[in-house]
Amino acid sequence: MTFSLTELLQLLMAFLGSLGFALLFHTPRKCLLTAALGGLVSWAVYLLTMHGGYGYMIACLLAGIAAALWSEILARLQKKPVTVFLISAVIPLIPGQAMYRTMSSLVTGDLETAWSQGVVMVLSMLFIAAGTSLVAAVSVLFTRRSQNQPV
Repeated sequence: MTFSLTELLQLLMAFLGSLGFALLFHTPRKCLLTAALGGLVSWAVYLLTMHGGYGYMIACLLAGIAAALWSEILARLQKKPVTVFLISAVIPLIPGQAMYRTMSSLVTGDLETAWSQGVVMVLSMLFIAAGTSLVAAVSVLFTRRSQNQPV
């Protein structure tokens, strides 16, 4: 699978947007590159899933899983909290277009469109959160098991 020029540009923007948020949230200097790469990875998984024909919600779920996996692995390698990497990794996944359309439709009084776009927005955020939560739960189970603590 190869990415089109537009998709390569999207991956670059995902990296730069994630880098911008990493800087905004005062991510430690030695973690900036890997935090920004998390955004690129999550967006690449999203694009690959969409190309596979799985649909928007499954793409959000799998991209959320990818962002959380990236963050968990890097947090252990660099001995930092998971949130240092996770916040930057999920930034490209935020459904900004659906948020904009929901608010725009509300302002113009088009309640039917506002409702449909609002549902898309909330569901996509729930699927992203479900993906990250799933990885976090599995990570806690493995960490406790490796430390011989009760689960």
